[in-house]
Amino acid sequence: MRWNQRKEGLSDSRPLVIIKLGGSAITIKDSYFALRKEVISGISDEIRDFFPERRMIIVHGGGSFGHPVAALYSLQNGKDSNAPSMALSDVEDAMMRLNRSIIEALRAVKLPAFPVQTAAVSRAKEGRLEAVNSAFFSELLSWGLLPVCYGSLVFDNTMGYSIVSGDNISVALALKLKASSIIFVSDVDGIYDSDPKVHPGAKLIRVYHALGSSLKEDRVPSGKDVTGGIANKIRSVVPALSAGIEVRIVNGLKRGQLSSALKGEDVGTKVVI
Repeated sequence: MRWNQRKEGLSDSRPLVIIKLGGSAITIKDSYFALRKEVISGISDEIRDFFPERRMIIVHGGGSFGHPVAALYSLQNGKDSNAPSMALSDVEDAMMRLNRSIIEALRAVKLPAFPVQTAAVSRAKEGRLEAVNSAFFSELLSWGLLPVCYGSLVFDNTMGYSIVSGDNISVALALKLKASSIIFVSDVDGIYDSDPKVHPGAKLIRVYHALGSSLKEDRVPSGKDVTGGIANKIRSVVPALSAGIEVRIVNGLKRGQLSSALKGEDVGTKVVI
């Protein structure tokens, strides 16, 4: 007998939440291969409180693991970067190491985390995510598992390979699987009117209009990011917003913010159109 949620009497009508763990929240981005272990542990505790009553998929960024290696070889340029094959292996190895750390933290609190290699279930075209095997994720969910994938290198029909962000994967899965919400976990409370790490008086924007506002580069901390940072995040979520999926950005460094978002409370920045 297949062990799944139906066996346990839980309905597939349970809401699906996509949780995107930003690299800035789970790693120290100005270092190399530096984990925020306490943050990852705390996030795992918060997720445990809502599972399995809610189905969840976790997608994480590269932070100080994938981004530095990818930037070193300009892998975002695809085959035009002329990077050695070992460089491609290095990026995937770094991302799998980070993925494993997250899996271990989730399993430590008895969550059935299941790693998914992004390149095996998705493809791109001209640097953009073209398809993701949502049926595979749906099957994992039906087994009662907690899939965990990540932004990384994928095969590209025109560029040979390209880097697809966790933000884009999150939105694609949310649309395909009809998620109720996407929660972006960052290292700040949300979107500000200026960089809060540079300007102490920066004000949090509680409701951000994705189509009606002009995003300035200094609204969130800058850093080495080969996937477009906050600007790409806002652009990528517009289709999800149009489909009625709630989108919120919260601070993973503050214990309880993710829990509040999962409860539907007004925390962080809510992105609307």
